[in-house]
Amino acid sequence: MKLELVSRQDITSDLSTLSLDNVFTTTYDDYVIYCQKIGGTGSSINMRLLNTSGTEQSDSKYDFHQIYYSSGDIGYQRASNQNRVYDFLWKGDNASMKVNIFGPMLATQTRGLVQGVRENTPGFWCGFNYTDNTEQHRGIKFYQQGASDAFDEGSIAVYGIVQ
Repeated sequence: MKLELVSRQDITSDLSTLSLDNVFTTTYDDYVIYCQKIGGTGSSINMRLLNTSGTEQSDSKYDFHQIYYSSGDIGYQRASNQNRVYDFLWKGDNASMKVNIFGPMLATQTRGLVQGVRENTPGFWCGFNYTDNTEQHRGIKFYQQGASDAFDEGSIAVYGIVQ
């Protein structure tokens, strides 16, 4: 298995959203997204997929389950039929995450796994599923929970997995 760089974005000023459009193609079946030291002013980083027209998939077809631990405590949250995956990169400030995206351009359910760490939270895992079997996705969008919150540091790189 080999990774090939598809796209990279460095955050050098306040951004309200991070859209990685046209990063998923038929060239690769699966992808890895590395988020390094992602920071923001908000309390949560949410995610939506972008369809083949570049439009956010905001219908209620996201299911997810998250597990996190901190200072000896273990917690989780889960939800079905949501219009986004909330806390996708957990609580956001100074987070480093790896996101595996499986089959975004296949006409099947797009699935993903997130794992990583952030300042003051030793570990975080999330699994998600977009439950529409007919949709294809060409990108992914991250956004802060609050309307006035912003991303203010870090970088994101998308890699295609070569089999």
